Amino acid sequence: MATSRMQSRANKVAGKIQETAGEILDDEELQAEGVGRQFDATLQEWCGQACDQVKSAACDLAKSVQRNPITAVATAGMVGFILGLLVRRD
Repeated sequence: MATSRMQSRANKVAGKIQETAGEILDDEELQAEGVGRQFDATLQEWCGQACDQVKSAACDLAKSVQRNPITAVATAGMVGFILGLLVRRD
C-alpha cells in the first residue's frame, strides 16, 4: 500500500499544480481538471486506508480464531442459526 499512497500523493501534488496553472492562465477547464485530479487522489488514499484497516481486522480475526477455535465455531454457529431464523421469517 505504500506505493499506492505515494502515487496518490504525487497525483494530489500534480492536481494542485494543474489547478494553480489554470488559475494563472485563466483556464477554467485546466483548473477544474486539477481539482478533479486532487479529488481522485484523495479517494484513492481513503480506499488505501480502508483496505489496510480491513486487512488488519481480518488478521486480528484469524489470530483470535487460532487462539480460541471452539469459541469461534460456537459463535459462527449461533450467527448462522440467527441468520437462518431471520431469513426464514415471512
